[in-house]
Amino acid sequence: MLGDTILIGMAGREEAIRPMLDEAIKLFSHSKAHLMPAFEVVYSELVDNLGCRPYVKTIYVSFSVGTVVVASVHPFADHFEVALPLEQVVAPRVLAPAAHLKWRDLTTMVSIRHVDDAERAIPLLRQAYEQVAPR
Repeated sequence: MLGDTILIGMAGREEAIRPMLDEAIKLFSHSKAHLMPAFEVVYSELVDNLGCRPYVKTIYVSFSVGTVVVASVHPFADHFEVALPLEQVVAPRVLAPAAHLKWRDLTTMVSIRHVDDAERAIPLLRQAYEQVAPR
């Protein structure tokens, strides 16, 4: 799935997002390669299913709808964290404070180590999207 060019509809036109995908894959290279299958689940939900646009910075991948960031993925050696604009009370056993990630509007995060974790996070990704997406 992630090896092919992915096309998405944005404002009435299709745009290839392959360059951003290639950059995102680089963040998970070498010691973090074992996290790639779980990242693919998160990426697919945010980009393919919800229509977010990925943007890769040096140490994270953000996913936006319009000008609003829905989520941000930060890879670490043994896991990655997905920062979200949700209150911790939404899922207190899953969400943790994300102050260390320095996002003003993404105040909580979910930690992902495996594909199962990523699949369990999908409802939170959808809820974050619904909360910030323009109507």
